[in-house]
Amino acid sequence: MPWNSVSDLPKDIQNTLPSGAQQLFLTSFDRAWNGTCKDKGKQQETCAFQQAWGAVRKLYKKEGNTWISAASIHTEPAPFYISSAKQYTITGPLVEIDKLNGNNWGIPAEEVETIISGLVNNPLKICSGKDAIYDQHSCDYNWDPGAAIGRIVSAHKENGWIHATAEVTDPTARSKINSRTWVPKWSIFGGYKFEDDRHMRYGTIPRSVTLVDNPAYPGAGFRQASFNMIEEKEHGNMTGNEDDPKTYTQEDHDKAVTEAVEADRAAMTKEQEDLVKQQEEQATKQQEADATKEKEHAAALEARDKQIKDLQAAAKTKDGDNTGDDNTVPLADVDKMISAATEGMVPREDVEKMVSAATEQATTNTMELLNKQALSEEIIKMQASFNMIEEKDIDTTKTALMEKSYAALQQDKDMLVKMSAALEAHGTAAVDKFKVANLPLGSNSTPIALSWDAVKQEWI
Repeated sequence: MPWNSVSDLPKDIQNTLPSGAQQLFLTSFDRAWNGTCKDKGKQQETCAFQQAWGAVRKLYKKEGNTWISAASIHTEPAPFYISSAKQYTITGPLVEIDKLNGNNWGIPAEEVETIISGLVNNPLKICSGKDAIYDQHSCDYNWDPGAAIGRIVSAHKENGWIHATAEVTDPTARSKINSRTWVPKWSIFGGYKFEDDRHMRYGTIPRSVTLVDNPAYPGAGFRQASFNMIEEKEHGNMTGNEDDPKTYTQEDHDKAVTEAVEADRAAMTKEQEDLVKQQEEQATKQQEADATKEKEHAAALEARDKQIKDLQAAAKTKDGDNTGDDNTVPLADVDKMISAATEGMVPREDVEKMVSAATEQATTNTMELLNKQALSEEIIKMQASFNMIEEKDIDTTKTALMEKSYAALQQDKDMLVKMSAALEAHGTAAVDKFKVANLPLGSNSTPIALSWDAVKQEWI
């Protein structure tokens, strides 16, 4: 338990319920067993049985010892209508079976017969007024009888859809449909008893079909079929008028209606098939375009990877560790280049330009880096000799110096050389005076601008 098929159900259920009700019982029991009743412990089976029987009782009624579909119970016969004017009929797909619509709910196969029987004689509507601007079913919620423009005369299942046929009785509505002023699309409206975890609705009660611009089922729509039918019925015959002088029996009338509806239905089916074919062709073209783009992108990545490998082969293996070739690229720079190329999926031409530029500048960048490293080390040694830095600050100072440009480092060195000359010519006092003025080293005093007097041979 739960059961795999209706043949596994207890015999008393198989002998009592019709096949449709058995399937509903099985589906409801399994869903409850694995869902809401899962954590009931010893009461799990009882809970699932209660929910399964509840689902059956919503859709089936017991007449004596027999369970029958509630949809098949009619308290009064459906009325027979005779057109008082030229009959105007529209037909087309309304509900796609077992598919979620744009509002994220659907109608399961078990509900099809209920929908079909429940649609007949319900009104065909179109909503108007300011409320319809925001919701084209507004007149359905308001139960506005003035919105009715006709009625549903039949419904059937075809190609995975529930199709409906409606007679348009309102003259203005006929004109609007005939001129295609109104979009030829429609939508079902009604109630339901419950919705399962797949968002399929059971215990459905159709109330109307409403003309809308954008139905929840994208393929829902209709085509028109006009008939020049007679207005009077005499002795079982329907006599003609100036538009159609022939005389029809009721049988002829029904046959003509059926043939016209079938013709329109076939045309609508072909229209749907053409739409599906068009969508499939567009999907195929898109897949081919995506494949081509992916191929080109892969080729660009392959070319980029080759260039990067070439750079890596020429790069330093560690920061500050030379391979013996003065034209190598620092590994840190190569890593930055690789990261920049791989973080974003850049266009092929941009990758090629980037790698090409990196290759051309590799030697220049490497030489500049080596010169900066040498100059920084020289500056650090000179600063240490003047007691301007302590040993613990050497690494931090080196990092800060490497962030400067080569020209700025050269200026720092030139200043230190002048300090060295002052030390040799005038002793420690001149150097201290220079340090206070130009290299305060964290002092709060304001530096004084000094210059070297070549005549006096001192800082002034």
